Amino acid sequence: MDVAVGEVADVLSGTRWVGVDEVERDSFFADPSLDHVPAVALFDAVVRAASTMLGRIDPDRISSRLRSVEARFPKPCGRGVPADLRLGFPDLRPGTSCVPFEVFQGTSVVCVGRLWMSHSDDDDDELLAPWIMSPGRRAGHGLLDKHTPWRVLIGPPRRTTEDYLVADMVGPSAPADAGVHPASLLMEAACQVATVVAKANGNGQKNSHFALSSIEMSLSAGESWESYPEMICHSWEVARRKVSASIALHVDGVPRGSLVIDGR
Repeated sequence: MDVAVGEVADVLSGTRWVGVDEVERDSFFADPSLDHVPAVALFDAVVRAASTMLGRIDPDRISSRLRSVEARFPKPCGRGVPADLRLGFPDLRPGTSCVPFEVFQGTSVVCVGRLWMSHSDDDDDELLAPWIMSPGRRAGHGLLDKHTPWRVLIGPPRRTTEDYLVADMVGPSAPADAGVHPASLLMEAACQVATVVAKANGNGQKNSHFALSSIEMSLSAGESWESYPEMICHSWEVARRKVSASIALHVDGVPRGSLVIDGR
C-alpha cells in the first residue's frame, strides 16, 4: 500500500490543495498486514509534493534538498478513505523555503507539520549519491516484522561500549530505484531502529509494529552522501508501550544529521 501524489494545484492562483490517492501497488512502503497507510508513506507524499510545488514556483530551481522536518501523525490514515494533502504557501527565504502541510481524512488531521528545503540550480545537490556500493548485510526481517528481506533498511543492531544501540543503514544500493524521496528512506530506517529499541527493552511483542506518532529530523548541508549513515541511538525511553528515541546520523564517521522519534 502506498500513497500517490496527484496533480499539484497552481499555488500561485491561491489553490493549495493536493489530491492524495491511495493505490494498490507493490510500493517500497507497502505493508499488507496493516489496516492503515504507513506514516512514512504519508510523509513521502508530502515531501514529493512540496518538491514539485517549489519547482513550479521557481523554474530555475533544479533540486530541493530536505534540510529539516517536524511532523506529527495524530491519527492513523485509514485505507479506502479519501484523503487530502494541503500545502501552505511556502515562506521563501534566501537559500531555503519553509512549507507547512496538513493531511486530512474528512475533518480529522492524520499528518501535520513543517518542512524546510534548500534550493539549488545544481542537479548534483541531492542528499544521497545515485549509487551506493555494498549496502551490507541486513538485519533479520523477522526482527523488524517485515514480510520480505528487501524491506529491511538497517543492518544487525549492536551495542557500543557506552551502551548505545547502533545500526548501519544498508539499502537500497540504488536509492533512486526505490521510487521514494531519500529522506523517506531515512525516516523508515529510523522507525526500524526504534522497533529494535522497543524490543531490546522488553516492550516489543511478536508481530508487533512500531507506529510513528511524531518525528523531528535535521540534515546538514554539504556534498551528497556516498555512504549510508551509521544510526546511533544515544538515548531512548520505553514506557507504557510508548517509545521515544534520539538518533544521530554519522556518514563515514562525520555527523550529518539527527532525528528525534516518538511512537508506540
